[in-house]
Amino acid sequence: MQSAKATNQRRAANRNLLITRIVLNTLKEMNPQYPHVSFDPLEVEIK
Repeated sequence: MQSAKATNQRRAANRNLLITRIVLNTLKEMNPQYPHVSFDPLEVEIK
C-alpha cells in the first residue's frame, strides 16, 4: 500500500499533466500570429 505522501505526489503530478495538456491545446487552437518586425531591435536605443 502506498503512503499518503506518495499518493498525493502522484495526484499532483497527474493534475500538473492535465493542466499542461489543457494549456497546450488551448494555445494550439488559438494559433497566435504576430506581425513581422519592421526594424532591427539591436539598433534601437532606449533612453
